[in-house]
Amino acid sequence: MSVLSTNPSFALCEEWGEPDPARPLPFWDNLIADALAHYAIDQRPNTRWRRCFAVLRIAVRSSGFHASAMYRLSHYVHEWGGVGKLIALVLFWCIRHWCGCVISPCARLYGGLVLPHPQGIVIGPGVVVGPRSWIFQNVPPGGAPAKTGMPRVGAAVQICTGAVVVGPARVGDNVVIGANCVISRDVPAHKMVRAAPAITSELPPEFESTVRST
Repeated sequence: MSVLSTNPSFALCEEWGEPDPARPLPFWDNLIADALAHYAIDQRPNTRWRRCFAVLRIAVRSSGFHASAMYRLSHYVHEWGGVGKLIALVLFWCIRHWCGCVISPCARLYGGLVLPHPQGIVIGPGVVVGPRSWIFQNVPPGGAPAKTGMPRVGAAVQICTGAVVVGPARVGDNVVIGANCVISRDVPAHKMVRAAPAITSELPPEFESTVRST
């Protein structure tokens, strides 16, 4: 069964498309959506003050939210020209050295983004990720040699640890990409992609002697 179908923090949706690819993403709306996405839909606060407290709680405790907040600010100011690009460069440096991940200001990551463990995430310029998506550690969506284009990930997608999405691959809505999968082709909506299970074999003699000696 799909992880998305059992996790109430994910909302199923129709096919998602970018509303206005030419404009920078809104800062505050997406930032608040990032914070509230950490709560299951049926557990989200329903009053203004409770929502403020919930956002503040995530802002203090979540390193993934720290990374997404700095990315959102760098994306927003990048369009200001020379000064904005300088600020974006400083924020890019902070994301890299404080959070252990790389997120280009030119990527387009829509609201509701959750980075449970941001370490090792590398998101290149031109990558598009739809709303309400989760990206786990060591996931590098980006370009591929000899291919033109960057990945486009739909809405409510979960990309698990170590998965690689490269080139002009398009991932549909409500998709779960399992750990250590390599995605270089399109994935239809409402699917789960899994890598081959681990294979058990006999331990080679040279390793057997090493294990016994330690």
